[in-house]
Amino acid sequence: MSHSVSVIENKPTEKTFVFEGDFSIQCIETTKDEIQNNSSNATLIVLDINNLTNIDVSFLQLMYSVALNCEKNKISLQIASSNICDDCKAIIKKSGFEKIICK
Repeated sequence: MSHSVSVIENKPTEKTFVFEGDFSIQCIETTKDEIQNNSSNATLIVLDINNLTNIDVSFLQLMYSVALNCEKNKISLQIASSNICDDCKAIIKKSGFEKIICK
């Protein structure tokens, strides 16, 4: 199960996180740390999840947690999911996270 998170600094206060591969419980803690360590001073965070190949509920919970944290800290959040794979889309829908992740 290979996965990666690339961080693109569009501007000093705008960060894009590009997720690629499989994201499940085994890598969620390090993924959470990666997001936290690279989000300081951000006014806009973009989560690009178009290149996911597999996810589980722990990844969806992480996305929800990021959304709540952004709301609490008045950080704009965009989730890029227009080209997400059908398997991941089905998991998102079945788990009830569709309104949050696939807007």
